[in-house]
Amino acid sequence: AIAESLYVNSTLLTLIAKANKFKSSGARAFAEALLVNKKLTNLDLRTNKIGIEALKALYETAQRNSVLTTLNISDNVFKSFEDIIQHLDCKCSTTTVTQTENI
Repeated sequence: AIAESLYVNSTLLTLIAKANKFKSSGARAFAEALLVNKKLTNLDLRTNKIGIEALKALYETAQRNSVLTTLNISDNVFKSFEDIIQHLDCKCSTTTVTQTENI
């Protein structure tokens, strides 16, 4: 329901949706919505049990979304930042994909 609201969003810039147990299916819904949404600049999906395949969908969408500047996917199913980079189908480095510290 939250991801679907992004299809019609014209005002929300930041969405913190951490620890909602979206899992991979919910993350895929966010990825699809971000293809349409041109307003959201920050999306926080920490601690939602998102797996690597859904992470790939989010990453691919983020590459095509010119507005989204921050996507926080820390503390999900993958083990480490290196695990994320290893599974993405791109030539990534810490300069193109950054990890933020939990404060």
